[in-house]
Amino acid sequence: MTSNDGTMLVVYTGGTFGMQDRGRGLEATAELEKAVAELLMAAEPTGQPWRYLSLERIIDSADADLAHALEIASLVRRNLTGTKGVVVVHGTDTLAYTGAVAAFALADLDVPVVFTGAQRPMSEPGSDAPANFFAAYRDARLGEPGVRIAFGGSVIPAVRAVKHSSSDDKAFVAFRPSAPGAVGMRSHESRLADLADFENRTPEASVPAVGLLRVFPGLHPGLVGAAARLYPDGFVLECYGAGTAPMSTPGMREAVAEATGAGTPIVIVTQCRTGSVRPERYALGADLLRAGAWDGGDLTADAALAKLGVIAALGLDREDRRIAFSTNLVGEQRSAPLAAVTPY
Repeated sequence: MTSNDGTMLVVYTGGTFGMQDRGRGLEATAELEKAVAELLMAAEPTGQPWRYLSLERIIDSADADLAHALEIASLVRRNLTGTKGVVVVHGTDTLAYTGAVAAFALADLDVPVVFTGAQRPMSEPGSDAPANFFAAYRDARLGEPGVRIAFGGSVIPAVRAVKHSSSDDKAFVAFRPSAPGAVGMRSHESRLADLADFENRTPEASVPAVGLLRVFPGLHPGLVGAAARLYPDGFVLECYGAGTAPMSTPGMREAVAEATGAGTPIVIVTQCRTGSVRPERYALGADLLRAGAWDGGDLTADAALAKLGVIAALGLDREDRRIAFSTNLVGEQRSAPLAAVTPY
């Protein structure tokens, strides 16, 4: 925990915000401190103290993964002494996902952490980068604790954010409002603090393997089995509407049951922009629950994937992971039932 007095911390991770075209298309640039200093002078002419940090590997956020997101959360946590608020500059493609990972991994902190980025590089005329940075800085300096995304004139909870446009300045929206009654991560604070040393563990073995599979007409049961093998720590199944999938396809029930029986969580969320899954409403959705899938409620796909990854990284046992996932921790979901139908 930290107090709300101190310096502002700016963390640069890459993305369009600082990109340049060197002849192959836009690429991430490794150094942004001078440009950030100029932005901060404009944002805070009174001279608010600030620090600048960057990841060792600056990336296009299309290359982001769970290890990248946890590295950002770790960097923030290890540099909180005397910090008033944090601005994280990140690429837009995976901004909602990385922000959601940070929201869970930093849930015990009492400082605002605000992610932002840009649709056009700061060096381009008319770039949205300065305005987004100013909004993020203002919220990080004056806002409440929590992890948010400042973009296109809005500041929204990271765990509810969705990128809905590849070109509009207002690229991020929250189709689902924040869920009330969040309980925080108090029972896991010591484990969360351990994530600060995450990158010093055995490199590959320490990063949970979680993924996402979208249901589509003609989905083959073999893809469910392949997802379970590639992502043994769990995967999100983006289902139709209220949480249905082609469970009548020969072998589909068996594929889901085999995966969950082996300890791989399968989380049901909806492909729809709004609403919640209610898998017990339809027979095919109830079949998913009977096969051991977890009800993801009204989680976004990004938040579900992030939550799976962080909970796996905490090293909880199987039942504790299930309980934690069903709980509204930081406003990410209206709590889902632990079980709605009798399993097979």
